[in-house]
Amino acid sequence: MMSKLNQTIMILLLTILPETVIGSDRVTVKSPDGKIAVEYFYSDSRLKYHITNNGYEIIAPSEIKWSVRDGDKLQIKKEYATDCTYATRGWHSTAHDHCNGAIIGAGGFCIEARAYNDGVAWRYTAENKGKARVTDNTTFVFPDGVTIWSQPNVKNYENRYNERPVDKYKNGERCGCLLTIKYPNGLYAATAEGGLEDFAGMSFTVTAPNTFRVTTDGKSRVRGNISTPWRIVTTGDLNTLVNSDIINSVSASARISPDEEWIHPGRCVWSWLTWKSDVTFDNMKRFSLLASKLGF
Repeated sequence: MMSKLNQTIMILLLTILPETVIGSDRVTVKSPDGKIAVEYFYSDSRLKYHITNNGYEIIAPSEIKWSVRDGDKLQIKKEYATDCTYATRGWHSTAHDHCNGAIIGAGGFCIEARAYNDGVAWRYTAENKGKARVTDNTTFVFPDGVTIWSQPNVKNYENRYNERPVDKYKNGERCGCLLTIKYPNGLYAATAEGGLEDFAGMSFTVTAPNTFRVTTDGKSRVRGNISTPWRIVTTGDLNTLVNSDIINSVSASARISPDEEWIHPGRCVWSWLTWKSDVTFDNMKRFSLLASKLGF
């Protein structure tokens, strides 16, 4: 598989505005097809965001809170677009990175936001001359009437998913990173993160009705300039969610070697996938023997 860096990449720089641009109370970034939109704005001196799909509310106004101070105006520092393809593995062999993006100044930090035809991704960046401890408390507020599939394991993200109306979640309840949401009009959405490197993983804590606050388990101490993982919301029908390339597109290319053609899928036996087969010395001997008999 060739690295994205080795692919032909076309980046269209639409507009670059100076940092002295007059601040605005609202900034909206729309997908190339114009259907998906994420809006950033201040309300009661609180920085918030809002996501819609063809005008339908996917994420209700939700607060952005993290440990670097913010201001009271938004400044568009740069607007850009990407339209490129790169090799990938899995459900299809070629991925399409096609979005409109913006870097938005918010006082002491910046928001980099991207709107794709199948969702939204954003991250926070800031200058840092030392070793900063960063905490992300962004909230995801869902509209009334949605159904959410979630699981409670916030360490390994491995557990049975359960389906519940959003109003059945209780304050203090914990959920793993991936939430799948169904809306009354038949749309779906899913939360995720991408570009996670040297940063605590994301999970959620229910803090108010319909409100899931980002919780980072573990400490994120960043040397040099801060760049958080991307917060991602994909939206569309189930086929759109399954085939989305957003997570790959916002993540760095593999740093294994310049040419990964030597990597091939293989077969294995795995004790965890069988009933009551814990990782013990005797079980590993047994599964090694089974793999040998199968010619793996």
